[in-house]
Amino acid sequence: MPETPTPRLGLRRPLNDGSELVNVQTDLNQNADKVDLAAGFQPVTSTTRPSAPFSGKAIFETDTSRSYYSNGTGPASGSWVEVPNAAGTFGSTLKLAASAQLTIGADVNLFRNAANVLRTNDALIVDGATTLSGAVTASANVTVNGVLTAKNRIVGTVTITPSGANTPTSAVVTFPASLTGSTFYGQVTAAVNVPGSQVTGVGITGESSTGCTIWVTRTNTTATPIRYVVEGF
Repeated sequence: MPETPTPRLGLRRPLNDGSELVNVQTDLNQNADKVDLAAGFQPVTSTTRPSAPFSGKAIFETDTSRSYYSNGTGPASGSWVEVPNAAGTFGSTLKLAASAQLTIGADVNLFRNAANVLRTNDALIVDGATTLSGAVTASANVTVNGVLTAKNRIVGTVTITPSGANTPTSAVVTFPASLTGSTFYGQVTAAVNVPGSQVTGVGITGESSTGCTIWVTRTNTTATPIRYVVEGF
């Protein structure tokens, strides 16, 4: 009887007491085939992974271009740990130690600043839409090249025709969507070229999340456009 096969590749080992002749086919050729198959990453497909891999066994899936090694745990199907490579799309969760960081090139980094806080020491550019569900803190200037839209702010224009000369007249404005916030403040201005001479006063009252009342007083009954801004805090 030969000695126990090697634990990782199952290579046949003849007895070392000289009592057993070496068989070229089983002792040399088959062993060489096993060594050749185990060298480097074994080419397989996602459906033909080895069923009994040794701990540390490396494979490369030709149909997904992903690389794995077995951590030796059971069952074998759950022992595969993906290794990132440049040929395929990484399909597993990438975990870094709390003190580690992701470095791109020689200067750009991304790292854990504190619990649940992601940080970079470099600039960040977002070309698409960005949705922020929490508070935003800026310790430097903020430049917006497009249109700034906030759910706590609304701007608009309402036209009011005074009911009489020098008679304060109001219009109720209902917002198309409720504003966020608990306290609301508004500002108004008359979009006219006769302030003071004909339009003697504008005002806003009853600011809320759903609307407000806007007032105008002028010396005649000309329809007057009033621009308004309401913000929630």
